[in-house]
Amino acid sequence: MNRSENPKNLPAYRVFTIEEKTHGESEDAESHWHAIGVGWDHKDTKGISVKLNALPLTNKITLRRIEDEKETVDVAPTLSQDQS
Repeated sequence: MNRSENPKNLPAYRVFTIEEKTHGESEDAESHWHAIGVGWDHKDTKGISVKLNALPLTNKITLRRIEDEKETVDVAPTLSQDQS
């Protein structure tokens, strides 16, 4: 999503940390996705600015593009970006 498609500068990405849980001796792992922030495309589209509400407990984060307009509205009131 570029700036012309996003005139209100709403977040374009939701940031997640993924927690892998195993069940006892079973090798079956269960993934729990925790939303910890949002991201915006840079004006030049060559990078992404990220704002985190929490720090991941692992060394891995995942950014997923926000596709649903309702999801964008849900995160907008609590997270604004001051920089362009």
